[in-house]
Amino acid sequence: MMRRIAALVFVLLLVMAGTAFADQDVQLKGTRYTLTLPDSMEYDGPGNPGRADFAYVSDSLGLEILFTSANGSGLQQLADMIPNLADDVEDPRMTTVNGVEMLVYRVTASNPDGKAIGYILRDGDKVWQIEFWYTSQAAADMTKTIMESIQ
Repeated sequence: MMRRIAALVFVLLLVMAGTAFADQDVQLKGTRYTLTLPDSMEYDGPGNPGRADFAYVSDSLGLEILFTSANGSGLQQLADMIPNLADDVEDPRMTTVNGVEMLVYRVTASNPDGKAIGYILRDGDKVWQIEFWYTSQAAADMTKTIMESIQ
């Protein structure tokens, strides 16, 4: 009986360890922030100039995350960016996630690239835009989980 219990505990520990290794932390360079991404997201290297500093993608999840940084030394408040957002952005608003103030917006369905939700945050003079392009509701839901992992 003790051997069965020990074997069961061992199997449970293995399953839990496998789950623990199912995520990866991504550091936003020049800031104190990290995000936890699913392990199936693959680093896609530096993005196209003007589009992203780097990206993570997963065809199986139907999700692409673009990370873009900028110098924000002249920016007083994140809310000051709202009037300057592109025409295809809707519902821009301020929010707080895990104590981090952010500007959040959606990209309208009329955009030929698809649907997206974006977050803009700041740490000192560094401003980061994190834009999630998704192909399904499950992928859209995952964006919330990813952003709630910010630390």
